[in-house]
Amino acid sequence: MSNNLRVDPRVIRTRALLGNALVECVAESGFESLTIQEITARATLNRATFYLHYRDKNELLEDVFERLIGAAIPPPPAEGISIDPREPICAMLEHVSQYAEFYRAILGEQGVPFFMKRMRTKISPIIGAWLSRAPGMTSPAGDPPEVIITYITSAYLGVISWWLENDRPLSSDEMVEELLTITSGGVLAYLEKQKTG
Repeated sequence: MSNNLRVDPRVIRTRALLGNALVECVAESGFESLTIQEITARATLNRATFYLHYRDKNELLEDVFERLIGAAIPPPPAEGISIDPREPICAMLEHVSQYAEFYRAILGEQGVPFFMKRMRTKISPIIGAWLSRAPGMTSPAGDPPEVIITYITSAYLGVISWWLENDRPLSSDEMVEELLTITSGGVLAYLEKQKTG
C-alpha cells in the first residue's frame, strides 16, 4: 500500500472552479465587496460546497495566490548556481500580463494589502539570490542588506502596478530591461559606494 495520498479529482475540479470564479469576479468588480454567493454563482456551485473547501473568500484568495504565483515565480536557485535576473522577472511579468485584470484589481488602489505582502514574500528571495551573486553587492556579513532587498522588491511591485494601471504600455521584455537598468544603475551603484565609502 502506498503512503502517497491522492486528492480526489472532484476536489481538484471544485477548487479549480471556485478559483477561476474568484479570478473572474475580482477582475470585474474587485475583491472587498465580493460575496461568497457571487463566487459560487459564477462557479455554478452552491454555498455549502464552497464551505466544504474554504472558510471564507480570503482563504480562497490565498489558495488562488499560491496556485497562480507558484506557476509564475520559481523558487530561488540553490546556493552557488548563477542566476540571470531576466528569466524570473520576465516569467512573472508574462504571468501578470496573462491575468492582467485580476492583478490590476488585486494590486491597485482598492486592492488587497495581504496579497501585495504575499507577493513581496515570494519575490524577495529571488531578488536576494540575485544580489548575493552580483559581484561586490553583499554586506560585510556576506548577504545583501535586507533594506536593499525590500527596496527593490517594493519598487518592482510598484512598477508592475503602474504597468497594469496604464494598460501595459511596454512589453514584458521592455519592462525587464527598464527594471534591470534602474536597479543596476541606481541601487547597485549605491551599494558599491557604501562598500568603498
